Amino acid sequence: MLARSFDIPEDLLVAKIGIGFYPEGAVHGDDMPPIAVHEVRGERLDDGSIFLERRVIGLCDDVPQGRDLAIKT
Repeated sequence: MLARSFDIPEDLLVAKIGIGFYPEGAVHGDDMPPIAVHEVRGERLDDGSIFLERRVIGLCDDVPQGRDLAIKT
């Protein structure tokens, strides 16, 4: 586990954000359940990026070779 926390600026409205990791086929419209879902506190910034209170990294060693994880928020 690579744990690292970040201070969220006090002027941001904080909410729980769910980050789901899916097989690559989910990008192409395949209806697939997530491999894992993590909930963290964070806020969407004006530029569309998401500021999270901690780092979330998705690694999966049982996905077939040549496939990537897809991420949905």
